[in-house]
Amino acid sequence: MRQFCRWAGFWIICVMGCAHSQKIPSSVGPPERLTTWPDDWSPYVNRLVTVEGYIESLKMGPMLFANDGRSSGGSIWIDGALPEHAHRKSGRPKRVRATGMVITRDDMPVFLVGSKEAKNNPDSVEVETEEELQKLKWRFLLKDPVWVVSE
Repeated sequence: MRQFCRWAGFWIICVMGCAHSQKIPSSVGPPERLTTWPDDWSPYVNRLVTVEGYIESLKMGPMLFANDGRSSGGSIWIDGALPEHAHRKSGRPKRVRATGMVITRDDMPVFLVGSKEAKNNPDSVEVETEEELQKLKWRFLLKDPVWVVSE
């Protein structure tokens, strides 16, 4: 009887642990599946999209790239941490399909040349004009993505 209770408890924990699922908000409508990566994500802000690419963890957080080698083709940041199953195991980055809401955030380390902030932040990018600063401080992110690992 004791062993039966252990096995029953084990299976209940397994089923409960595996049964959670990520839900896509239904109030937004169906996601738009992008077959080509845009150079400018502005038209997709506050829209649900699905993209396929390669995931990498960088200093400012995870980023999804269109191509394995990051050479070209586009990219978008990920809002939040990667799920455990999406982490790179060895060598090549993992190919994933992610569905999430495109949002913007103005947290890139970009400062005017010679400013106090630029001197205190060695990882920052220095720009000459306020116009460049306003343009480069923004980044696009996928908020609360739902992941499917392809490989």
